[in-house]
Amino acid sequence: MVKASETEATQSEKEEDKYEEYEVEIVQPFGLKFTKGRDGGTYIDAIAPGGSADKTGKFTVGDRVIATSAVFGEEIWPAAEYGRTMYTIRQRIGPLLMKMQKRYGKVEELGELTEKEIIRAERNAGFISDTVREIQVTNARRKKEQKEQRERDLREGLKLSKNGKYEEALEKFESVLGSRPTGDEA
Repeated sequence: MVKASETEATQSEKEEDKYEEYEVEIVQPFGLKFTKGRDGGTYIDAIAPGGSADKTGKFTVGDRVIATSAVFGEEIWPAAEYGRTMYTIRQRIGPLLMKMQKRYGKVEELGELTEKEIIRAERNAGFISDTVREIQVTNARRKKEQKEQRERDLREGLKLSKNGKYEEALEKFESVLGSRPTGDEA
């Protein structure tokens, strides 16, 4: 089942360029590979020949995902960030409706480099700058502070639980669980 409908061209809030929007419903296997833009958006990186996406003739490399079908049901979810969008697409049960923005091969690469991109570029170049050292020190400090906060929250949660304040204790325990401890802290 392949169905496509076009909607009117829209103007991006951040840019003056006009990009056409379109909607396409595809079935598995979708035949699309995605990439994360610097803006955090989800873009088409490749289209598999013969796949459901290829058969529509609508998709082009660089097109941006604006919204997708929910994991199940008829609801449409905005493509807020790459990780959530990819989870939704991978977990989708049934046909996938995608609202797309035609970008004519232009993946959003504006903005500052992320910490990972800076480290990767310098590692590939064969040297470590003061910027990378600062990032590493900041990350280590942040990790240590998070670990200390988890320990404080756990202790406070245990005290609250012993004193019969279960709701407050539950909040502390949820905070500990939500802050993702590393494997060596177990």
